[in-house]
Amino acid sequence: GDGPRNPITPKRAQVVCVLLAAPELVEAPLRDIAECAGVSVGMAKETMDTLRTTGFLEHLGSRRRLVRAGELLDLWAAAYPGGLGRANRLLVAGGDIHAWSAPAGLQVAVSGEQAVPGDIRNPESLVVYVRAADNGLPADLLIHNRWHRDTHGSIVIRKLFWRNLPDQRPRIAPAALIYADLLASHEPRQLEVAHHMRRQDDRLARL
Repeated sequence: GDGPRNPITPKRAQVVCVLLAAPELVEAPLRDIAECAGVSVGMAKETMDTLRTTGFLEHLGSRRRLVRAGELLDLWAAAYPGGLGRANRLLVAGGDIHAWSAPAGLQVAVSGEQAVPGDIRNPESLVVYVRAADNGLPADLLIHNRWHRDTHGSIVIRKLFWRNLPDQRPRIAPAALIYADLLASHEPRQLEVAHHMRRQDDRLARL
């Protein structure tokens, strides 16, 4: 492509995602950042180093802080569809997107238009992140809801990679991911909600 290559590879994107979701993590030990992001400590370090060299992370004495975080969010969201969003997609399915539920013991988080119910009255799609065993397909979720693999389906099932995020709402994806999934839809009404969310949602606007 033209211009500088986006430094946000899929694994780095997982780290950036949790930093955007919980900016206080920037101060945490690398081991904690790695665990929250579902990556190795080496990858957490490499990401922090990259953020530092690209001017998104500042060291003040022994302290670290994100700078230009709003710009980082935009860069991260732009890289998402072709990067992490492609890498973490388990499958596209068809089925009922309204009366679905998760089988007991399965960790799920909703994203996209169903994560912003106040803004979209009649959602036509569902994006759900699932912590599947061995990173395989969540067969139990499909069977439970009679969903079926369908490349033109309106359900996108993605891999839930984050863990123990501070202040994270249960069963809802982090705000940055909801924003990225709305943008990735390329649908006018979802794009409109994404832009509104970028300005109005405290978790994004404060970045």
